[in-house]
Amino acid sequence: MKIALLINQGNYEKYSKWNEDKWEIIHYGNASPDMDKVTSSGADAMVVDPMIKIGPDIINKMPNLKIIISHGVAYNLIDLEATKQAGIYVCNNAGVNAHPVAEQTLLLILAILKKFRFHEDEVYAGGQIKAKMSCFESGLTELSELKVGLIGYGAIAKALIELLKPFGCEMCYFTRSGDHGL
Repeated sequence: MKIALLINQGNYEKYSKWNEDKWEIIHYGNASPDMDKVTSSGADAMVVDPMIKIGPDIINKMPNLKIIISHGVAYNLIDLEATKQAGIYVCNNAGVNAHPVAEQTLLLILAILKKFRFHEDEVYAGGQIKAKMSCFESGLTELSELKVGLIGYGAIAKALIELLKPFGCEMCYFTRSGDHGL
């Protein structure tokens, strides 16, 4: 089976555990892959960066293609109608990036709570005293004093809840179906 990879080489090497004895792996990169080479590869499967558009112009030129796998969560740039008409399966990697996204979310929560950007600018401008006085004047709100509300209760929310637990903040979530909890 031939597999065309339209993903970052470093991510492939770090996270993938393909048995390359059983597969013919053809790596095209994800920045701006040569789609003429991809479509003429005879690939049976494609693993694509979720930011690469896969439309009928590509799908219809790949008669051996049986499956397109999004290397991430998103698959909205894959033309689902064209894949359906061609009998090609499409799947994603739901939850694959939940922990890194949760970490980034926690970083942003703390940056906003601690007014990081303002204080960073003040310090770089030589205003350490002004930044320090600002903290004393406005008080330092602790995350443990706050209630964090999450919209949705998927993989990212669950990972974020685990990261927030040591901070001792109150948490709740809400879903489209009206569920809420914690």
